Order: sequence, then C-alpha cells, then structure tokens
Amino acid sequence: MNYTSRRTLCITLLSALALLATPIARAQWTVPTAEELSMTSQPQVPGAAAVYLFREETTEDKLHMFSTYVRLKVLTERGKEHANVELAYAHASEGASTVIDDIQGRTIHPDGTIIPFTGKPYEKLVEKTQGVRFMAKVFTLPDVEVGSIIEYRYKLRLDDNWFRAPQWYIQSGLYTRKAHYSWRPTGQQLVSSEDGGQLTNTISWTKILPPGADLKETQLPARSFDEGQYIFDLNVHDVPPTPEEDYMPPISSFTYRVLFYYSPIAPATSIGRTKASTGRSFATSSSGPDPSSPRPFTTSSSPRTRRIRSSTRSTPP
Repeated sequence: MNYTSRRTLCITLLSALALLATPIARAQWTVPTAEELSMTSQPQVPGAAAVYLFREETTEDKLHMFSTYVRLKVLTERGKEHANVELAYAHASEGASTVIDDIQGRTIHPDGTIIPFTGKPYEKLVEKTQGVRFMAKVFTLPDVEVGSIIEYRYKLRLDDNWFRAPQWYIQSGLYTRKAHYSWRPTGQQLVSSEDGGQLTNTISWTKILPPGADLKETQLPARSFDEGQYIFDLNVHDVPPTPEEDYMPPISSFTYRVLFYYSPIAPATSIGRTKASTGRSFATSSSGPDPSSPRPFTTSSSPRTRRIRSSTRSTPP
C-alpha cells in the first residue's frame, strides 16, 4: 500500500469515527414498521387523536440520570398538538436542582421521509418561589402532519450526591402499545432530605399494574465490596388511556403506576408503612432541605419493601 492510499484510508477512518461521535449518530432510533407508517387508527380507541407506539423510562442512580424515549403516532388534526413538547424541571439556589439536556427528536412522514429536529429548545419560567424556579424546556418537532410519527428523547440529571427514586406513571391520556421501565438504584447509604435527615435502609414501592404485567426484581452477583446491583424492570403493552367521562369521580390515584421511594431506617414494625412524596430526594451527605415541595399521593395497596443494605454501613464522604 503506497503513502497516498494509506493517507486516504486514515482520513476515511477518522471521518467515520467523527460521525459516530456526533449525538445524532449515537442516538439509536427505532426503524418504523410498514404497519406503523400506514396506520390511520387504533381499533381499541376509535377516534383517538394519537397513540404511544413506545415509551421508555430508565433511571441510573450512579449517573444521577433519568432517560426518556418517546415514539408517538399522530392520527388526527388534534393529535398534532403533541408535536409541542414541554419538559418540566426545577432550579434551586442550593440543593437538588435538575437539568434537562441531550434533547433529540425527529418526525417521520407516512411515506418514510425523516425530518430531524435541529432547533434549540427554549427555557420557560413556569413558577418562581423562594429559592426555587420551576422551569420547562419547550420545543416543537418539525413538519408534523396527520399520519406522522414523532420521536424524541432527553435526559434529566440531578446534582451530584443527590438521588431521587423514579415514579412510573404507566397510564396516561393516550393509548400505549408498548412501554418499558427500568431502574438501577444506588447501593450507597443515603441521608433523607426529609424525616429529620434519617439514613435509608430500604427501597419501598406501591404498584397498580395492568393485567399480566409483572414488576421484576433481580440482583446481579456480588463482586468484592459490591453487594450486587439491584435492577427493577417492567414491560407493559396495550395500556388503555385514563378513562374520562362526565361526572366521574377523580381516579388519578388509581391509574396504573409504580411509585418507588428510598425509605429511612425505621423500627421493623413501621418499615414499609411510610407514605411517599413524589418529589422526595436523598443525598450522600447532609446538604440541607429538599427545595421541591412534597406532594403526597394516596396508595390503594400496602407498599412493598426491599432491604438493600446494612444499617451500619458508613455514609460516603
């Protein structure tokens, strides 16, 4: 191989590596099926404006990160409203702030034409309270028409040393064909930002699941000083939308969901009976109160608990 050929090959390989390093190349989009491209309705919900083809939420405590991926089919003119996306987060002067980044998206027309989202989301102030600004990242997916598939993903990140157990709200206003949820909780001893700064000892949860769905709990083999990573995993399919009828009583507390929370150490008789708050955060050290206002939920079944560590384990610095 002569010098010119080697130089050309080297430039080609470097170009390929540079392409793979771009955010768009790293994003693994789902190739739509012919049925998804051509569908004009969902038989289970006649007249529906849109349906979720797929939704995924994954939480990696070691990375302090929540990842969300959405694929949605627009079926009517009203369904085009879902091209306008608003992602909520909170910015605190100190403590557990959240940040949304790595926003990517695209629109796919029924003929397979792909229009990537190349715009820049703008930040909207939703509400301001003492020490906390409730914000939203807002963007619109391009050239959405009836029959389009809209697809987007993003990451929500917590400050270092802060953790928040996920809240999986499985049932929404739209029919969901498939969804996947996963959580890898931390194995560190945590300090609650509520309950007087108690140390955590368990993971607790309540669940209301569709028929046939099962929350899977696994633990990877222990290695050295690592007790073994816990993994919570859930797959659901054909989830109906939340019922909406005139004069119906509120049913928001009875929709399909799994609500997790780290539970502070408590006497054996009371472990698993503490109500959770949807905004509860925990830190690896005492960092002051959680800036978000807790919003209690009502459970329809007794919480489950899983002991995840020894209560004598030291708190990391």
